[in-house]
Amino acid sequence: MKSSKVLPTREPPVKVYHFRAFPLSVTSNYSETLPWFYSNFIQLKCTSEFIREKEMDFDFIAGDVFGGIPWIDYIKDIDKTMLNENMNDVCQFVIKNIDNGYYIYTFVDEFFIPDRSAYKKYHRMHDIMVYGYDDSEKVFNVAGYNSKMKYAETKSDFECFYNAFSSSEPKRNDKIVLFRKIDDVNYSFDIERVFEKLEDYLYSRDCSDKLEIYDFDGRTKRIKYLHQLLKTGNYVFGINVYDQLILFCEAMKNKYVRPDLRPFHCLWEHKSCMLERLRYLAGQNYIKNIDDLCNNYKLIELEALTIRNMMVRMMLIRDFHSIEDVKYRLDKLSKDEYALLINLL
Repeated sequence: MKSSKVLPTREPPVKVYHFRAFPLSVTSNYSETLPWFYSNFIQLKCTSEFIREKEMDFDFIAGDVFGGIPWIDYIKDIDKTMLNENMNDVCQFVIKNIDNGYYIYTFVDEFFIPDRSAYKKYHRMHDIMVYGYDDSEKVFNVAGYNSKMKYAETKSDFECFYNAFSSSEPKRNDKIVLFRKIDDVNYSFDIERVFEKLEDYLYSRDCSDKLEIYDFDGRTKRIKYLHQLLKTGNYVFGINVYDQLILFCEAMKNKYVRPDLRPFHCLWEHKSCMLERLRYLAGQNYIKNIDDLCNNYKLIELEALTIRNMMVRMMLIRDFHSIEDVKYRLDKLSKDEYALLINLL
């Protein structure tokens, strides 16, 4: 047995949710996965029932830790209860799978995880990725949002990790996902399919019946789960999510829902991904003479970042005095983005 091993990771291009960030931190190490990345992270969806549900499910329609990434081999639904409850068995399970090239995705109680905002303050169940270990120092390498709410790679000693792992609530958080990079994948960039996804976004199409073109397949249950969710959950798609974000701002101001930065952060990351995709299309000569489009879309990305930062400030001071400005900016941003991207089609 090796005394230490650290699997390769890189800062992911999408960090808003752990279940997206973790597999992207793996695939981002390999240039051959870029055609898949730039073929995806185009379509958005959000629920219109955020007042009833008390939060907004605002997210990409794209592969994640549960399925939909051709470059990832998934081993899902390993039940925590299958492991014996002693620390040695849990730690050896993690070490063995890392030695076999697998990253470990699971839920833990962050009360026990150093450099987390909940550490030794309060109990909070959250997902985490383990990607390395040092048996001589008895530490695991883990990834997630740290105490400063920044995506970071940190360490947790075996005992802290075991306590966090074994203290997580049953039923909801009793599963483990193992995943690793696949080498022999035949995937090519399909510009026509990318244009179809851009049309889905710009025309706000319900894409729940064609998840296969978003690279979901039958290797996991993710495609069935997502199809049912989108069919039954009163979801809005594409550029129409802006209207729901404006309503969400009003709901936060009136205290119908708790303040939540994630939808605004996701919106900004969407613009960042779109900008990088335009640059990729130009660099690969799929589309010529789009320098002006890239420059103008950079302004879209910067405005989305400004909106995101305005929300950060309002949440920090717990004062939503600038929410009307955010609503105005969102409305204008949706119109500006549509006017730019429609020229591609």
